[in-house]
Amino acid sequence: MFEPLYQDMRQWCRGKLAIVRLPLLAGFAYILYHHLKDPAYGSILSPLNLGIHELGHLLCMPFGQTMHIAGGTLIEILAPFLAMLNFLRQRDYFAVSLCLCWLS
Repeated sequence: MFEPLYQDMRQWCRGKLAIVRLPLLAGFAYILYHHLKDPAYGSILSPLNLGIHELGHLLCMPFGQTMHIAGGTLIEILAPFLAMLNFLRQRDYFAVSLCLCWLS
């Protein structure tokens, strides 16, 4: 079932230098380590997530009080997921993995 996607990923990786992407992966590993050590840790993505969260409240305000309250979290979860779908459409699998890190 996933074999065509796996083959497409292998083809995408061919000829690309992993060393270029290593600093970004190391940065996400650093963020993961600190989040596991301290759940209240604020990473470099925290201001971005806060802005998206607050925008979600504003976007969902016209749909009633319940959606106004839940809209922040819904949009905050939806943003990395939509970015991931966009990068999947573009077949940029490294960006997809970064969106999964952002979503987590």
